[in-house]
Parts: sequence; structure tokens; C-alpha cells
Amino acid sequence: MGARRVGAQKGEIFKNPDLARTLRRIGEGGREVFDRGEIADELDAFMRAEGGYLRKADLEAHTSTWVTPVSVNYRGYDVYELPPNGQGIAALQMLNILEGYDLRSMGFNSAEALHVMIEAKTLAFEDRAKFYADPDFVDIPLEGLLSKAYAEELRALMDVKRAAKRVDAGDPALQQGDTIYLTTADAEGNMVSLIQNN
Repeated sequence: MGARRVGAQKGEIFKNPDLARTLRRIGEGGREVFDRGEIADELDAFMRAEGGYLRKADLEAHTSTWVTPVSVNYRGYDVYELPPNGQGIAALQMLNILEGYDLRSMGFNSAEALHVMIEAKTLAFEDRAKFYADPDFVDIPLEGLLSKAYAEELRALMDVKRAAKRVDAGDPALQQGDTIYLTTADAEGNMVSLIQNN
């Protein structure tokens, strides 16, 4: 038995003419070609032949939700992601945290650079687990999650020498404003009551 070749070889040109034709058809005919036209017919026929469940009627019934991307500025570059219920904002949170480190001086793939990147990811993923959800059902503190002040708080939790054994989700709502209440009294019976809403 000869050796079986896996993957592309250096210098090899990969071509996918079927995908190119599909993209050209969508480019010329718009989304209608995909979910109501000939591509939908082809997908339906393929799924039926292979025992799949997707049908042209499913594609016709699909609706898309248009959303406004969210962004942070990382060292002069505006970086955009889709807002929740996607998870792209985790990358934005990580960039905000990492902005406080000089990764270039740490060296590409150095232990120090990898350490701070992993710690930033750990913190962002903990927030992801607690806060990222479908905004139709949950009020997501998006502004707080993406604020530079919140990233600074998270960065302060990182130890550049040791990996965290455990991290908890932060409190990005504090970056959006909150209510505080203070009451005090002295020995003479003077009292002050203060409520502050941000």
C-alpha cells in the first residue's frame, strides 16, 4: 500500500469550482436564489436523497435579524463583532484586557505573552458564561462588558506570574451605573440619608 496524501501541499493551488458557481449565482441573483430559488431546490433534493431533514420550505420560512455590530478600539484599530446572542464580544473583551500589556515586547508565542492571553480569555469566558444570552429574553450589560474601565478591573485580577486557579464573572453593570445608598448618624442624633442613582 502506498502512502495516502492528506491535505494540501506547499505551493498547491486549491480550487472549488462548485462553491464558486454557487457564490456567483447568489451574487447575481441575491438571497432569493439561495432560499427560494434553484439553490434551495438543489439543497432540498440533496437532503431528501441523503435522508436529511432540511427542506426548501424551511429555507423559505427563514428570516434574518439585522443587528448593529459593536466595537472596541484596540491600539488605534476599531474591531467589530456581532452583539449577543453571539459570542464575538468575548474577543472584544479580551482585546480590552490585553491593551494594558505590551505583547510585542513580551515576544511572539513567549510564555509571558501566552500567559496573559490565556488569563484574559479565562476572564472573558467567565463573563460569557454568565452574561451572554439572547437579548430577547435577558438584559445584557453590553456597554459595561465592553468598557475600558471594566477591562481595567479585570486586568487588575490577573497575576502575570501565576495562572488563576479560579475566576468568577465580573460585574459589568457597575460600569453602566448603579444605585448606592448611604445612611449615617452621629451621637447627637443628626442623620444623613443619601441615595445616588447613576
